[in-house]
Amino acid sequence: EYKEITEINIPNSITNLLDNNDEYAEFFHDTLKIFFDYTINLMPSISNNPNDIDKAMRLGYSLKYGPIELMTHMPDGFINIPKSLTSHKAALPRYELTKTLISNDSAELIQHKKQHIFVIKTKMNTLNQQVFELLIDSVKRSEDAGKNLYIYPANSVHFSAGADLKLFYKNITEQNWKALEKFITLGQNAMLTLKHSKTNIISCAYGLALGGGCELLLHSDLVVAHQNLNAGLVELGVGLIPGWGGVKEIFLLEGINPDRLVQSLSNILMQNKTSSGDYFAMQYKDNCQINMNKESILDQALNASVKKQTKITNVNIPKIDLSQAITTNNFDELQINILEFFQKIIDLGEVDEKTLLALEKEKFLELSASPLCIRKLKLFI
Repeated sequence: EYKEITEINIPNSITNLLDNNDEYAEFFHDTLKIFFDYTINLMPSISNNPNDIDKAMRLGYSLKYGPIELMTHMPDGFINIPKSLTSHKAALPRYELTKTLISNDSAELIQHKKQHIFVIKTKMNTLNQQVFELLIDSVKRSEDAGKNLYIYPANSVHFSAGADLKLFYKNITEQNWKALEKFITLGQNAMLTLKHSKTNIISCAYGLALGGGCELLLHSDLVVAHQNLNAGLVELGVGLIPGWGGVKEIFLLEGINPDRLVQSLSNILMQNKTSSGDYFAMQYKDNCQINMNKESILDQALNASVKKQTKITNVNIPKIDLSQAITTNNFDELQINILEFFQKIIDLGEVDEKTLLALEKEKFLELSASPLCIRKLKLFI
């Protein structure tokens, strides 16, 4: 019989669902017990490796958790899990025992397979002060321990969607320029810490790596990228420019090659994003490995041989007239403004890292104060 439901109370976790003691809790309780019993009884004939079973179920049915992994989320006493499974934990990656070394509300440094892995825990892995502070600390700890540092989006389908725009919007609308400048400086320092670290920084990238997320990749020693990686410096979409070393790295990496520099600056002006890992490697990062299966990206990164490269800290830029090299017929006022800013840097000729960062921050703060930036930011929060 059809009944119209006027109010729905949806539990926010399986534990809450089962604790409700209503008809829905009873239904799911009985269903899950049958499902778990069935899975456990078939274990020996299917596979002795719980990880293989969960991986097959996650990939084949688009589940968030595999059946064995889901058991670890059940209330105590819900089901008798065989001793052979009790040592397996839902962790990073599946079932490998891990140890949290340091953490805060936004990120954590995990020790996994005796390696250091940095994990962002914010929504869509957005970047805020806590992320940067823990990242700087994690680099130092990895250096002291003589270990590589791996940046891996364990809790998200995206590497990083970039800056936490709510923080920008809050500081800009409140005209708290001191807090905004402090945030930009912290981000620049974090990126420099990655770039000039004594240890190797390896980023495992899939999903989105936009804005600040792309800047993390630019400052890494090696990127292991999923084939469908969607990356780019797209800050113009909110009326800004890359402010955490993105502009700086583009000029340092591409400055001596006029064609590549023009293309890279065009990508910023057009908010272009890559549609593949191959394109990212071609346009942004020579030291990049491509992986077709994001489930195995971390394993590939852990097994990768990384050679520390010489860091470029200054460049002598050849003469380029961007207004002639880039078609500007359909450019708006903001794009023309940024193109003129890029031309100013080119006209300096020889520039170093410190100068580029200072110019980048100055322009970022100038754009932040414009009404256009506020209007654009409001559309994204």
